Amino acid sequence: MPTNELDRDKVTPLYVQIRDVLVQRINHGQFSEGKLLPSIRQLASEFGVAVFTVRQALDLLADDGIIEKQAGRGSYVVGSKKNHILPKQKRSSILFLASESSTEWGHYSTPLIYELEYTLNQAAFHLQYGPVHPELLEVFLEENIEDASGIILWSHYETVKKLLSKYELPVILYGGNPDLVDQNYVKYVVNFDGFNSITYLVRYLFDLGHSKIATIHGPTEDFIAACQLRAFEDAIAAAGLALNPDYIIGGDYMFAQGRSAMCKLLKLDDCPTAVMCHNDYMALGAIAEIASAGLQIPDDISVTGLDDIEISAYTHPPLTTARIDRTLLGSTLARLMIERLANPRKPFSVTNIEAQVQIRKSCNSPQRIIDGVKQV
Repeated sequence: MPTNELDRDKVTPLYVQIRDVLVQRINHGQFSEGKLLPSIRQLASEFGVAVFTVRQALDLLADDGIIEKQAGRGSYVVGSKKNHILPKQKRSSILFLASESSTEWGHYSTPLIYELEYTLNQAAFHLQYGPVHPELLEVFLEENIEDASGIILWSHYETVKKLLSKYELPVILYGGNPDLVDQNYVKYVVNFDGFNSITYLVRYLFDLGHSKIATIHGPTEDFIAACQLRAFEDAIAAAGLALNPDYIIGGDYMFAQGRSAMCKLLKLDDCPTAVMCHNDYMALGAIAEIASAGLQIPDDISVTGLDDIEISAYTHPPLTTARIDRTLLGSTLARLMIERLANPRKPFSVTNIEAQVQIRKSCNSPQRIIDGVKQV
């Protein structure tokens, strides 16, 4: 049975938690200097995680000089016990504030956090994870602000802006309206720019022959979601199509909402022939609802997503979507923070990271019914 030393509901990645558990075991004398750690497969079995997750944890230990990895032999504890302290204790920290709910951004987390932490570690910073709930955040900041050099905030600016304004720390915001932030402490804004990819996908569907294109969008109180909806509306107008309000349905980025939204679209007298979903989870929900209605993708309805989560390449049919480079996003957030700390006078700036369209098999030309026979 896997160990209960990991909290799988925390925003902190599992490989970081495994790293910290191993450091604690070394400190407690379970693994002494020169001792061989259990094999990667043994650790993966103990923690109930993938082998790759354990490798990531060992990479962090090796970077910190706590272990030495020897090809064909394994990983050995090196140095004296007093050196084996958690990075939080020996490095200035960067606070990473995100929702406690992994459902909001979980598909971003592994590659993004791995690259973010790796890049910051190279500059001798430790990434410390905190919540965005105001009450929890206030306690977290009181406990961790003394050793912090900066803050990376994953959305939720409006929720925490008053609290963060109390501290003289530079903030990098992912997912926010650059015109509405307080530039006295928010120094950079990084956004996912889905405008070009959404424009491309609408034109792609139009060129296939679709004129009845619907969308399932994210919550418009979110800046990025609002921009994506505006991009869809602009692209529909640019294609010379009328904007049908019945074809615009809001969601919450979750599978269930994609399914319920698709159910509403299928009940319309004039059902759309193509649906653009503003993330892949909602697209997968839409696909499930289409299948349960006895319809075929893409023969009856074409579907696109936005995100390119791993499973999207393996759905039936594989989902046409747009890929967000999460590794690039992580390294960008880290680089901007390092640059800001090195040069506090750098002016406020906005960075947009574009998505790359992935054309797969979930879209086709719409079909017409003539004398009971489907026609392309």
